[in-house]
Formats: sequence, C-alpha cells, structure tokens
Amino acid sequence: MKTTQAEIHFPIRAYRKTDLAMLYNPHYTRRTALRKLNVWIRQFPGLEESLLASGMRPQAREYSAYQVQLIVEHLGTP
Repeated sequence: MKTTQAEIHFPIRAYRKTDLAMLYNPHYTRRTALRKLNVWIRQFPGLEESLLASGMRPQAREYSAYQVQLIVEHLGTP
C-alpha cells in the first residue's frame, strides 16, 4: 500500500469525535469544536451520507479509521 503525504503527518486511525474535532478546531472548546465539525460534515456534499453508509451512528462517540479517512478525503487534513 502506498503511503500518502497526508498519512505521514496525520495518522488515519480511530478517533474520539471530540478529539478529531479539536484537531480541526484547536482554538475552540471541545463542545464548540464538535458542533463545528458536525456542521461541516452536514454541509459537505455526500460526506454525511458516506459516513452513515459506513455504519456511523450519530450518537456514537468515536469515528472508525475508515470514517476518519472519509472525513479527511472530503475536508482535508486537520
């Protein structure tokens, strides 16, 4: 498997939702960062649908490695 430049600087693995949100929004509180990430996920065309199709449950506290990969592919690296 080929390693991309993004994977060198940002490991694709399972993350708690708040931890991933803080990586994207480091200057916000955990709660605000998560809200902002959720808004971006809903607004980015096809991302929310892809996450739901991957088995994401809105009430879950963690994203799987595959779900993180989908987020990074759509939003870029944090």
